Amino acid sequence: MRFVLLPVAVVLVVACVSQADEARLAMGDIPRTYNHYLNAQEAALCRANAATGGIEAYFLNPGCVATVTGVSGQATVRFGATSRSYLADAPDTYGVDESEFLVSQAVAAKTTDSWTLGFGYSSPAYRNLVLQRGMPGGLYRGEFSGSLRFFEVLFGSRIGTNGQGGIGIAAGLVGIGESADETLGGSSLGQASLDGTAASIAIGFVFDSTDDLTFGLGYRFGSKIDVSGEWYGEDDVTGTSETQPTAVGGLSYRLGTNYTLYASYIHEGWNKARASDKAAAYPDDGGKRNEFGDAIRTIALGAAGVVWDGRLTLRIGASKQLEDGLSQAIVPDYALGGGLTVHFVQYFVDAGFVREQFEVHGGSDDASTLGLCASVGYEF
Repeated sequence: MRFVLLPVAVVLVVACVSQADEARLAMGDIPRTYNHYLNAQEAALCRANAATGGIEAYFLNPGCVATVTGVSGQATVRFGATSRSYLADAPDTYGVDESEFLVSQAVAAKTTDSWTLGFGYSSPAYRNLVLQRGMPGGLYRGEFSGSLRFFEVLFGSRIGTNGQGGIGIAAGLVGIGESADETLGGSSLGQASLDGTAASIAIGFVFDSTDDLTFGLGYRFGSKIDVSGEWYGEDDVTGTSETQPTAVGGLSYRLGTNYTLYASYIHEGWNKARASDKAAAYPDDGGKRNEFGDAIRTIALGAAGVVWDGRLTLRIGASKQLEDGLSQAIVPDYALGGGLTVHFVQYFVDAGFVREQFEVHGGSDDASTLGLCASVGYEF
């Protein structure tokens, strides 16, 4: 069996060894990133602010770009560590190292007389995975890496008689890259490397129904990416990878001047994600395979409070997946987060953490991730 370019926006995970005398691992076509929150505020609120956050929420709702009133930006580094409890009970235990550290998001925008213009970079999926296992032929070692990266131009504008609404667009390029290097007893089992780019686009809307209540809607279209590269000794192989479309809706409600409540609903169309040719894990259905039979729905709730004379903002959040019976879901069964922002006049520093629990074999304690994010930003 071969390393597989995962059919969607995300990257790899180990599934199992299909037979005892085979050294190659079956890399499942259900994608895994396990740590997908893009910035510290999003992690702390578990995406409860995905529809009505500030500029940091542009990836799921570009309408938030229209909320910038001057010059604004932020950049985030993310660290993630994953625990897989089900491997400890497996007959043949793997050695797994899949920690990550990367710049997960950077965005900047400036408001002109009629538009807000900016640039955004986001990496919602990244993998640096090393697997080791003793085999009859020696030590098996597999090194797998991959990433999904968006580079987009941002447009936003206020609309309505009093500017109570806002619209936004994020458009640009998405690039995916995957590589694998496998050895057994020090001898190469082969290498693979595939990558490709495609257009990306998302649209969004925000509306201030009152001074305290804001609604938001966003939609990110799926992208069909043509990939090509080397596939275990085969040169110039080609395939396609289609990412999932994602819709978000939500609101925020301000309680006085110091407290804000957030709620969001996220609909991820994994049933629309497909792969073909070399990008498919298994050659059934004419070389194509859906990720899931249905979309995955998630609700998230969060709260933020400003204390210490406006110099400190505290946040907490939680999310819950609404689907039943998923054995290897790409989004967490549930997540809990928290974080804070320290304000320095026109600059700020964010810190956020989130713990995600995933279903793997039908139990939400089979895999968990602790994600830590640190963001720095400015608002003029």
